Amino acid sequence: MVYEGDFDRKESADFLCIGECKIGYLCVPDVEKLRQWLMFLDACPYGLVFGSEPHTDGSDLEGRLVRQSKEDDWYALGSPVRLSGNKNLWRSFSLVIQNPQYKR
Repeated sequence: MVYEGDFDRKESADFLCIGECKIGYLCVPDVEKLRQWLMFLDACPYGLVFGSEPHTDGSDLEGRLVRQSKEDDWYALGSPVRLSGNKNLWRSFSLVIQNPQYKR
């Protein structure tokens, strides 16, 4: 859970989002699981799936993010980077999901 507001008084802070961190590959069940959780959380405005996955020439990470996104969602992609001690390139991603159940 990520909170917004005064972090010195967490008991009075509001929820900002519930998140899932993925190290590996973003897949449909991960996003759908988060959407299902949001159906029961009317006090949380957003869901967030974030992480990184190996980058290859044929990688379709952006295409998968576009297909996972709905009208009010948005996503971001990082540039491919080589992590220290690793010969492979990795690419970070995040997908922010609007919670239709959220009640202000």
